[in-house]
Amino acid sequence: MTDILTVLLLITLIVLTVGLVRPRLVLFGEPRTRGRVGFIYGFLAAILFAAFGNSLPPEGEVAGEEPVIDTAAAEPEPEPQPAPPADPAETLKAAVEKMADITVELEDRNGKFQIAATYKPTAIWSTSSYVSGLGMQLNDIGRYATKSGVPVEGFSLAAWTPTTDKYGNSGVGLAFVLEIKPEDYVQVNWEGIGFDQLLNLATVTATPLGKKAAATYCADDDNLRSSLAFCRAALGS
Repeated sequence: MTDILTVLLLITLIVLTVGLVRPRLVLFGEPRTRGRVGFIYGFLAAILFAAFGNSLPPEGEVAGEEPVIDTAAAEPEPEPQPAPPADPAETLKAAVEKMADITVELEDRNGKFQIAATYKPTAIWSTSSYVSGLGMQLNDIGRYATKSGVPVEGFSLAAWTPTTDKYGNSGVGLAFVLEIKPEDYVQVNWEGIGFDQLLNLATVTATPLGKKAAATYCADDDNLRSSLAFCRAALGS
């Protein structure tokens, strides 16, 4: 339809132009004047121009093509699926391994977990601070385990210490294994207990490296008084 109107409009404009120069060529009947040519063919050109404008497709559409409907916008978005429940073992492990130099192994005992933590510091300030730090490590493990919301039966801490052999080579050696038994774990107020109390509460296994560290720690009278049970267990008295 647009093509036909275009052709008719062009013909009308040509006839109008010719008629304004030679009215007798485009008019039949009298009077054959330029005014009459302008009135007739100008009016016809205006009608054809208006019809041509109405026949054009809307902006953004191509003539002869069907409009594209955005079905994606009309479709509702899928509801987000709930995240799968977290693995309790991974939750507990991640909670305890927030601590520096700590790695964790877990044993599932009928739905309750036994934590086996390993502490391997790369350096220590002093032997005394190393031993008191083990009590703090016990406290941190207990607090993190409790806050994780995962059922815990008890835990152990294998504490290693930096060493240097007779050739000057650096390494690490096992010093202590400290264990908090299940019956003690459930009774501890992990936010209120002190590190020295936890050292006394733990079941202590000391290697020769551990006995040497314990001897230095327990030589201090204040440490001996506050951690008497630990000193006796570590030194084998």
